[in-house]
Amino acid sequence: MIEVMIVVAIVGILASLAVPSLLGVAKVNKVRTAAQDVAAVLDEARTRAGAEGRCFRVRASTTTTLIIERRATVDCVDLTKDSWEAPIKTVKFPNDFTITTSSTAAANTTTTASDAIVFRPSGRLRGNGTLTTDEYGARVQVKLNSVGEFATADVTRLGRICVATRGSSNTALAAPVKCP
Repeated sequence: MIEVMIVVAIVGILASLAVPSLLGVAKVNKVRTAAQDVAAVLDEARTRAGAEGRCFRVRASTTTTLIIERRATVDCVDLTKDSWEAPIKTVKFPNDFTITTSSTAAANTTTTASDAIVFRPSGRLRGNGTLTTDEYGARVQVKLNSVGEFATADVTRLGRICVATRGSSNTALAAPVKCP
């Protein structure tokens, strides 16, 4: 009986040591899963743009909601000329997340959460609406507020999407986005 109690005590001590590390892994996985959900939204917008021959955009309508919108016309050159249709998809994340978008055509320029990531019918990124050749790409950052963990869904200017777990908050794009 004493031997069983000793074994139970040892198992209990080992379990108490393992639980904190497992909780950390669970939080990182929760953030990464949310970033993969963001990447799926971006991929859907890119795919729809190619299939329908129109520009599509993804934007944060709130700090926890992403929406996909379709261009009202086939014109993807002058984005100020015509309007966007009502959202065709809305993805709501739990309230303990914060979603921030960034799309730039110049280094160290960060846009606000209401700015959009626009995909052309070719599947390429249109960024913040400019047609410059030095487009850096776009980033959607997902932050789990309760623990401060971050992950991003990055889009290269050619439309490639990748997910990365990051240790610190960095929505600014200081260099062109590169997916591994």
